[in-house]
Amino acid sequence: IYEMGHYLACKWLGIKVETFSLGFGPILASTTFWNTLWTLRLIPLGGFIKPAGIDKRPEDAKKNEYFGKVWYRRLVVAYAGPAMNFVLAFAVFVGLLMFRGMPKYSTAPIIGEVQSGSLAEKAGLLPGDTINYINQERPKTWNEVHQMLLRTRKYRNYVELWANRNGERLYFEIFIGWHGPITLGISPRVIAVRQGFFTAAKESALICTFQVTETAKLLAAKFSRGDKTQFMGAIGIYQAVAQASSDWVESLSLMAILSLSIGIFNLLPIPLLDGGWGLLFIWEGITRKYPSAKAIYAFQLAGLAFLGLFLLYASCGDVVRLLD
Repeated sequence: IYEMGHYLACKWLGIKVETFSLGFGPILASTTFWNTLWTLRLIPLGGFIKPAGIDKRPEDAKKNEYFGKVWYRRLVVAYAGPAMNFVLAFAVFVGLLMFRGMPKYSTAPIIGEVQSGSLAEKAGLLPGDTINYINQERPKTWNEVHQMLLRTRKYRNYVELWANRNGERLYFEIFIGWHGPITLGISPRVIAVRQGFFTAAKESALICTFQVTETAKLLAAKFSRGDKTQFMGAIGIYQAVAQASSDWVESLSLMAILSLSIGIFNLLPIPLLDGGWGLLFIWEGITRKYPSAKAIYAFQLAGLAFLGLFLLYASCGDVVRLLD
């Protein structure tokens, strides 16, 4: 989807695309469509597109080639890839909210979670238990459960609770003491409520904005203050995907978050990334001159060194987490 962003931008701006490849290495299958060679290759690690004239300079390129276009059109092509990452994440979240639903607490007096080591766990309460009575009062909502527990403190130091578990009526007497807040350690069920398209779109925009903002804060803290937060490399991503693969909702959510992360990372002004190329094109727009071949070479070499060290750093973090 990332490379498709570059491809669609090229076609829209009249730039010929010679190759669109899924994977790298030896070609397994190929076909020509829409004046582009589409290939499937042996190594399934992403893909690439090759616009015509990508290896030329602006003064040497033809009008239908990449460097034959003015700098701001090349900028659109460079940023179209990361933009498609954001579009994908937004679309996935919209789909999940519409067809799976938005998580929210149920109002029913049914226990959804029992905290480990809590009074409720020690008493024997379990997730799924329906609370029928608290001190002879019958709660109809979870809020009433909360209010009844608060009232208990005024006249006794224990809670009498009747619950239904698979048709069986159970009695619990839970000592709460005379002082401090009442914390039985129970919470209501989480249910999924399907959303309409416009509500789903609004919530998806908020989710994406939150993820982008938090990632930007993390990167800023990492590079400016040396924050100890570890980046995840290829090994870590593989582990996360493997853990989420048993649940399709988790898998799609992870895909959306990874897509956002890829989009943000590629927008960074680092040589060899889209953000780096964008920086060169903006410089060209300001100075009215594309950098020399020697400057481009040094710029790319610096980017290669940085990305290599970054990959090594992230991979070492993955290995350390595996050994812990």
